Amino acid sequence: MGTNTNFGVDFIKMKPNFQIQEFNITSIESQTLDKKIEFQDIEYSMVNTAKSVSYFEHRQIDLQTALNETKNLDWTFLDNGISIINNKTDDCIFFRRVALDRWYVDTPIRLPRFAGLFWASYVDQSIVEVILRLFFEENDWFCATNWHEAPDLFEEVDTKLRILRK
Repeated sequence: MGTNTNFGVDFIKMKPNFQIQEFNITSIESQTLDKKIEFQDIEYSMVNTAKSVSYFEHRQIDLQTALNETKNLDWTFLDNGISIINNKTDDCIFFRRVALDRWYVDTPIRLPRFAGLFWASYVDQSIVEVILRLFFEENDWFCATNWHEAPDLFEEVDTKLRILRK
């Protein structure tokens, strides 16, 4: 090997050693999705006829699973529901299916701290999906429906459903 002096810098003449790197696009997309999920600290609990997940399990959930779980809630099962909590943003939302295409949704009202009050709304499946997508994107999901203050609305819904189903 010889040396070449240009501008006072010695360069060693070397043969280039090229290697072809093969990329697997599926692997890259999967790694990107895994990284995104890794930083998305969202857990859920639910009660349904065929499946229950306890709050104490701290089970992680992604958007696709949330969409599937809500679609599969059995509205004929009186105590159905799914609660989803984003531990990063401290957002929490609860869905209860009250009819085939009718949902009760609530979220805690945050004052300096939770005081037992909720914002609640009745929505259809399409709005549930919009809320979930915005929730998982960590965008403003609260604007997806009209909310009403409801300290006892959940119990009221529960009582009405029990009466209607007798």
